Amino acid sequence: MEYNDLRNILNKLLSIFLLLSVFLLHGTDKNDQNKIITPKTKSHKLKTLLEEAGSKTIFSGNRLIRIGKEIISIADNVKDQKSKIIGLQTLAKGYSSNGNNKKSISLLFQSRELARQINDPKGEANANSELGNQLYFSFNDFKRTITYYQKALDIYVKIKDKYDAIRIRNNLAEVYLKVGRYLEAIKLYTLALEQLENLDKPYAYSKMVVLGNLIDITCQIGNLKITKEYIDKYEEILDLNYNQNRLLKLYILKSKYFERKKKYDKALDWINKALDFQKKTSNKSSSLAKARVKMGILICKLGILLKKNILKQVELNLLKLKQLLSVFPDSFTKTGYLLIQSEYYYRCGDTKSAIIFGKKNELLCKKNNFFRELEKIYSKLSIWYLELGQKNLSLKYHRKKSSINEEKLIYELPANIMEIILKYEQKKLSNEIIMVKKTNLHTRILMIFIIIFLVSVFIYIMQKLKRKSTDKLKDMERNHIDQLTALKRQLENHAKRGNKKEEKNESFNAEYIMQRILRIIEKENLYLNTNLDLDHLEKVLKINRKYLSNAINTCWGSNFNALINSYRVKEAKKLLTDPKEEKLTSIQIAFKAGFNSKSSFNRIFKENVKMTPKRYREIFFESDVNKLKK
Repeated sequence: MEYNDLRNILNKLLSIFLLLSVFLLHGTDKNDQNKIITPKTKSHKLKTLLEEAGSKTIFSGNRLIRIGKEIISIADNVKDQKSKIIGLQTLAKGYSSNGNNKKSISLLFQSRELARQINDPKGEANANSELGNQLYFSFNDFKRTITYYQKALDIYVKIKDKYDAIRIRNNLAEVYLKVGRYLEAIKLYTLALEQLENLDKPYAYSKMVVLGNLIDITCQIGNLKITKEYIDKYEEILDLNYNQNRLLKLYILKSKYFERKKKYDKALDWINKALDFQKKTSNKSSSLAKARVKMGILICKLGILLKKNILKQVELNLLKLKQLLSVFPDSFTKTGYLLIQSEYYYRCGDTKSAIIFGKKNELLCKKNNFFRELEKIYSKLSIWYLELGQKNLSLKYHRKKSSINEEKLIYELPANIMEIILKYEQKKLSNEIIMVKKTNLHTRILMIFIIIFLVSVFIYIMQKLKRKSTDKLKDMERNHIDQLTALKRQLENHAKRGNKKEEKNESFNAEYIMQRILRIIEKENLYLNTNLDLDHLEKVLKINRKYLSNAINTCWGSNFNALINSYRVKEAKKLLTDPKEEKLTSIQIAFKAGFNSKSSFNRIFKENVKMTPKRYREIFFESDVNKLKK
């Protein structure tokens, strides 16, 4: 029995051994099969992953991270360095959308270095472009953003990647707008628009983006005719190619256009439409994108509400904007928020709180080099300190405003825009001439006549402009001749009569300038302008502000503000004593007479008349009643 049992056990062990050997052999065959199949499957999977990474669909940050990691791992196995660059950039996008910007930037630097090593200019340009995006949207570092965008643009132009070159030009122009370099922005936008029209595909979405930016910039500068033309073009493309984001942008642009035209009710209607549309259509977009769009719309709305002086709604919208900024901080939006907050407090009569928020805005603008916003807050702080009676601080901020370098803050004239657009239109005409060559003889002749007509019109306009410029030059020459003759007289008098007679001559020139000042102020009622200053008077009279202030100080015995305020007080007296204007309140009289606010009106009136405007009116009408009784 023992032998049989042992034999059975051995048989069982043998059968188990055979089964294991078969299993192991089958496993090795399967591994061998995997070795043959995996390279094909990996390359197929890599292709699908790259298509996902390059698609225009919006993915979540976690999904982009997963796609990026898979591309990198497969690219390392297959030793495909170009795919690895795309994987690194996709991974960087994923970390960026999750809020880890530092990690994203380090990955982009890695991808750029790898692209340089394997001599992949497209990959390097894409890395520079994404670095610019990160620095622009996450850090508001405009200087470095411009450098990286410019590097990307140079490479795209070199490798003749037209569409990406147009895209990066548009991005670069947007940054120039934030910095205040309007002329460079317009040049890039018009060039981008021209190149988009010359491409084989229609690229309607890209055209709308560029047109939207051109509408924004021409509206800011105040060339509203061109703005309207661009709005019409934008609407034509949008009718044929509907897009929710572009429709929302159109609502915002129309609001800005009507605000610039001072039609505030229409502007408010369009911005409210934009807010309602944004609520309905922002379900698919990320929370950060929602917040950025909403903050931009709220800033526009607050600007209109302030101009309409609807302070209750301003307060409610400021609270909404504050909540969004606490969750999604953005330096540029915060500067706009602080500027509106300070203006709101000033309108409410709390000038001290307005100054506190103004100083906060000043620090933020200095930190981020927002020179346009810095100029705005300097001018407001100067006015507010003057109203509080702190003349030294007012003068300090006025000097700060004037000391901002012109190279940092460039406001171009509408003529420059017209020049660029004319060049753009001329280039379009030349392209049309090339197309005409392919058509029949009749159309060619017709196009030649049109071109001749346009050229003759252009020559006619240019001649008119030349005439105007020559007239201006003649006026300038006359002024220079007058100044030179005056100087010669001064020198002759100085040589003949000595220092005392020279002083008399100087006083004579001061008297002459003073006569011109008084004549222009009284003739054009300049004192009714609340924003009147020496710079404005300098432009009108074409005399240096130093000579103007010197003439006022010597002849009037006081400064420019005292002179203007004396005229304003006279005007206020007329209004106060006019029976027809009896129903007007003191603040209405203040604004009619040219004062900025009620407090400054009361203070200056009391200094000049030794009584309040209310008391002055009461005394005058009491005396009239007594006369009637007698």
